[in-house]
Amino acid sequence: GFSWMIPHLMAGVDIGPITATVVSGSAVSICYCARLSPLGAEAGVETLDSMRGRGHATAAVAAWATAVRRRGLLPLYSTSWENVASQRVAEKVGAVCYGEDWEIE
Repeated sequence: GFSWMIPHLMAGVDIGPITATVVSGSAVSICYCARLSPLGAEAGVETLDSMRGRGHATAAVAAWATAVRRRGLLPLYSTSWENVASQRVAEKVGAVCYGEDWEIE
């Protein structure tokens, strides 16, 4: 399911902490640091297509945010206006909207 992470891990890229929701011994949703700085970390979350809509992403993100806070970092979460499912995850974990980006074409 998440084999694309292997090259990042092998290259020593710090994407941790990494948390997962596990069902029947297999990870079905993972959350990791998509961006990491000395002050904060931005969540990256992936859920297997067949397991979406069941709360697995919410559980993985909540555990990740706790682990990030334990490191003394600010957990951040971003999504697009079109990604309603991701917005629901943010809402369920208690994320607060702190900004919005826009562009002029």
